[in-house]
This record gives sequence, structure tokens and C-alpha cells, in this order.
Amino acid sequence: MRKYNPEIHTPRTGWDAISLEMAREEGKELFVDENGEVWTADKKHFAGKIRKEEPVC
Repeated sequence: MRKYNPEIHTPRTGWDAISLEMAREEGKELFVDENGEVWTADKKHFAGKIRKEEPVC
């Protein structure tokens, strides 16, 4: 899992954007898994999803 960075990770939907922002405001440290799902460090709380970047051929 890699650390969530709002400058490079784009939320999938508006709801995901709200959820991720609320989690950050609560002081939660967020991480992105291999599926583009964003979790707290202990993977106990789901915070939202980001858009997965597809490779361009």
C-alpha cells in the first residue's frame, strides 16, 4: 500500500472526494491499495476509491 496523496490521486466520484476529505480532516492517515481503494493505516476503515490510471499503449 502506498500513502494517499491528494495532489496526485484523483477521487473516483464526488462522494469519494467528500469521504476522503472528511477522513483527512479527522486526522486519519490514508493509504491506497492495489485496487485503488483508500483505507486507514490499519485497513480498518474504508475511506473511498481513486481513479486507477490505465496505461496508454
